[in-house]
Amino acid sequence: MNSFILLEKSKTGADFSERLKENIQKGCCYSWLLKIDQLLNNIPEQEELLTKKFAPIKNVHQLFDKLAELLVAYEYLDLKPVFNSDSISGPDLFLNKTLEFVEVKRLNNSDSQNSILESLLRSSATRTATNEGDDSGQVAAVNKKLKDHIDKALLQMGKNKGKIVVLYSLDLLGYINSLDNREADFLQYGKRYVASLNTKDIEFHFVRTNDLFSCKV
Repeated sequence: MNSFILLEKSKTGADFSERLKENIQKGCCYSWLLKIDQLLNNIPEQEELLTKKFAPIKNVHQLFDKLAELLVAYEYLDLKPVFNSDSISGPDLFLNKTLEFVEVKRLNNSDSQNSILESLLRSSATRTATNEGDDSGQVAAVNKKLKDHIDKALLQMGKNKGKIVVLYSLDLLGYINSLDNREADFLQYGKRYVASLNTKDIEFHFVRTNDLFSCKV
């Protein structure tokens, strides 16, 4: 199995796969596809489980949630990641080598925004945030969304030891302040909230979705 075969398990994934192939023909290089291929080559025994994860996908947000799980698993490839079935409540991954669990949470964009991920469906170029008029209330809304995702991740982790990986897109962060400042504020809020929980045996990692999904021309 390779990344395209896995994508094409669902109609949404197949449509996305066709757009990717078109962009590749135009000279775009998606390093994240190569990472997924490498992961799949190392876990052939999990192909059936991954097929069950990708076949029911109904929309692009679900698709990128699953792709994000794969890319996080790739980062822990040396630790022998095992995917959890979606039919079983609990963390997304188990790391056989360290006996840790990993829960992946991706902050989706609002309906009014075009995320860096969805832009891949239309163009081979990555998009940067340039809008000027976003509501300042977006900052509070995104922070609340982050808090809710962290709370849900902790519930899914239960008493297990491991890691929570929070993925966020720069497009989410608003344009009232400079993007660098807004990102710094967002991360500070997340880390401050995590510190207030005083959790033990769980590491938190905040990762740009833009850094996982990118196109190089």
